[in-house]
Amino acid sequence: MTGFVVQGHNYDSFFQLYQIKHYGCIYGCKASMYYEKVNEPDHVCQTNTHLSTQVGIYVFQLMDHYTAIVSIMFLAFFEVIGVCWLYGVKRLSSNLEEMTGKRPNIFFRVCWWVICPVLITVILVFSVIQFKPARYENYVYPPWAQGVGWLIALASIIWIPIAAVHKFWVLPGSFTEVIYTLCFGSEMSWVIG
Repeated sequence: MTGFVVQGHNYDSFFQLYQIKHYGCIYGCKASMYYEKVNEPDHVCQTNTHLSTQVGIYVFQLMDHYTAIVSIMFLAFFEVIGVCWLYGVKRLSSNLEEMTGKRPNIFFRVCWWVICPVLITVILVFSVIQFKPARYENYVYPPWAQGVGWLIALASIIWIPIAAVHKFWVLPGSFTEVIYTLCFGSEMSWVIG
């Protein structure tokens, strides 16, 4: 829901840039293909050939299993917790009021505060409980392929704890002061003294 509002706000505010963005995407793709062709003529589009050969469905299933089931659920969980509880429904409602001119309905605020985190947590728990290794029809992937799948999943998940550790390392103050600063975005001096 937040992404929709932010995208809608960007679309309203920067309509001319939105129209130009499509051309930038098209020409950017063409330029990257040209760059790949000029610099490595023997390996043109080598990055996409693994999906267009006979082994492509196996690679696709492996990537789909570990990105759709594992990565997206963990990322959604941390995003909902971060936006709804750490950033806060009150601040999110104020931001939406600033962008749209009216405060969100009580239904949306209750959904952000209670229903979304509970649903994402339940889905995450059941997806972990019911997790099965990747397979395609009768073919069960070997352990090394499962390891590659977990590396694919961790490639997007690992940045959350790395960013948290980095913030704890960089910000001054005690553990509770850093937590408060990260959650509420202000100094804790008014609470302490």
